[in-house]
Amino acid sequence: MLAQAQDRIETNGWSNISLVQADAAEFDFPTEVDAILSTYALTQVPDCGDVIAHGAAALSRGGRWVVLDLKVPDNAPRWLAKLGIALGGRSVP
Repeated sequence: MLAQAQDRIETNGWSNISLVQADAAEFDFPTEVDAILSTYALTQVPDCGDVIAHGAAALSRGGRWVVLDLKVPDNAPRWLAKLGIALGGRSVP
């Protein structure tokens, strides 16, 4: 995903984007960032509350944190969870 994102950055000439591959729990967020985008990552971090707190503290005034994530509710029927995962895993051409 990072390689594809890097290609898009270079193709579009964007100079205000930094891509990061790191352990979210250990990541030292830079200060005064304008935005953080997290896609399907926070639910994979056991102590995601700490990650959210560190990221929020790094945001500049008016900065935004956009999260796209998915978690199967603990009380969801197994068949429904499997269906949701199957449908969510399909790639769009």
